[in-house]
Amino acid sequence: MKTTLRSIFLPLFTLAMVVFLVLAFIIVFTQIAGILFAQGAWIDAARESLSQPSIIAAIAVGLLGYCYYTTIDKDGEDED
Repeated sequence: MKTTLRSIFLPLFTLAMVVFLVLAFIIVFTQIAGILFAQGAWIDAARESLSQPSIIAAIAVGLLGYCYYTTIDKDGEDED
């Protein structure tokens, strides 16, 4: 059972991590561009539009990471 769950949780965790990192990079780079080009609206827009999705993605990463971690055998024994 753990092997099946592990094969489900690992791709979901990986996908959630990629989504979270992409959102975070978009926020940061948009805010840097806003500073460089003196566009305060870009900084506010990046925060307002992407902060909630990035927080949701971070929560998903945490939950999926925990679920995946619980399927890893600690002592090398497989219970399947």
